[in-house]
Amino acid sequence: DETLCGQNLERIIARARQNNTFIRIDIEDTPYTDKTINLYYLMREKGYINVGMAVQSYLFRAEADTRRMVQDKITIRLVKGAYKEPPDKAFPAKADVDANYDLLTKILIDASLTHKTALSTDGRFPAIPCIATHDEKRIAFAKQYAEKVGLPKDGLEFQMLYGIRRDL
Repeated sequence: DETLCGQNLERIIARARQNNTFIRIDIEDTPYTDKTINLYYLMREKGYINVGMAVQSYLFRAEADTRRMVQDKITIRLVKGAYKEPPDKAFPAKADVDANYDLLTKILIDASLTHKTALSTDGRFPAIPCIATHDEKRIAFAKQYAEKVGLPKDGLEFQMLYGIRRDL
């Protein structure tokens, strides 16, 4: 139920705001992508700024979604996507997912420069680009591109799942 989902989401985000905490809405399963993004924008309309979105480079629509969200100064966690989608919705080849990931990384880093976003001093509120990957090549690409365009280190955040690739 979309209404119930929206009510629960607002309760979570409101409590997080009381505790000066940032919430990220992940995005899974393409039948719900538009509904999820719409719920996010509803929360923004209600004045919540302690919330961001995830974008999956796996999906064909990711570039358009990313461009829309960075225009609206939305903090984005960029992920690859790790579930099966129909071939008309997602890139079937890993190389294409990686290439799209790098393109989206550029878009996010450029947006961070344009909007002058940065991590909050307490680290609770991320900058626009949150590069979420354990892929060393994607990490290296993001670091090199950020350095090339002069993005300050506090304008980019790397995110990883706890316990995976601790060496990184």
